[in-house]
Amino acid sequence: MMTHGKTITRKDRPAFKRINDFILDETSETLWMAINKIGIVKHNHVNQETKIYTPANFDIPSVYVIQLTLDKEGKLWGLL
Repeated sequence: MMTHGKTITRKDRPAFKRINDFILDETSETLWMAINKIGIVKHNHVNQETKIYTPANFDIPSVYVIQLTLDKEGKLWGLL
């Protein structure tokens, strides 16, 4: 799998880490996952694009997100 030009190996793939929470944004057909030791993973079902958000590449303070929620405007919030 390729993400942002980086090849994700089997040991790095989100399926092999613990998923703390997930939420489906039905409006955009996007699955958000909070995954230990990774951060937040966004997968868009329509275009099959996957993005991984970590403290190194985005403004999240930790790779340990416990819970996710979407507010009324569709903004994603995470509980650490």
